[in-house]
Amino acid sequence: MNLSNLFRTKLIRRISLVLLGAGLQFVNSAPAQDPAPPAAPAAASAAASPKTTLADFAWLAGKWRGELNGRQSETIWMPPNGRVMMGMFRLTEAEKTLVIELFTVIETAAGIEFRFRHFSPQLETWEKESPLLLNLAGFDGKQFAFENPSGNLPKRTFITRIGDDSYRVRSELIRDNGQMDIIEFPLQRVK
Repeated sequence: MNLSNLFRTKLIRRISLVLLGAGLQFVNSAPAQDPAPPAAPAAASAAASPKTTLADFAWLAGKWRGELNGRQSETIWMPPNGRVMMGMFRLTEAEKTLVIELFTVIETAAGIEFRFRHFSPQLETWEKESPLLLNLAGFDGKQFAFENPSGNLPKRTFITRIGDDSYRVRSELIRDNGQMDIIEFPLQRVK
């Protein structure tokens, strides 16, 4: 593998850690000590989390698409069943699959958990130990705010409902050097 392909592969893997269903757009880079506030309302307190149930996520069920800079994304969310919503995601560019993601949103006694794992087209996993975990930190009726209890890639992720047929995902990644990258991407329902 030449240096250019190696760099591209590492970059795609790094960025893919925060994929939740669409193409990517880096919005902002800033020191982690001074993060930009979310575009949507600030997350509610952690106390709001236990009141939120999978029924609050049911509107996500279905197929969604996004496009950014020539990359196509497809996401499928299954309806809640047995205290779990599950889904899958595929990102492609020029007829080549870049990443596959499997994810679950689970209703537990402690609150809502969002877990996901990334794979190559050959189903080789990128997370060597356990899936990435984000805990629901708040929900204000329009926006779900998730926080990573043990890592920074992503540290926080927000899923904001724009309407019946669109939503936006915003993720905040804090690099080892303290730099914060903000990624936002829109999704549209496929009818």
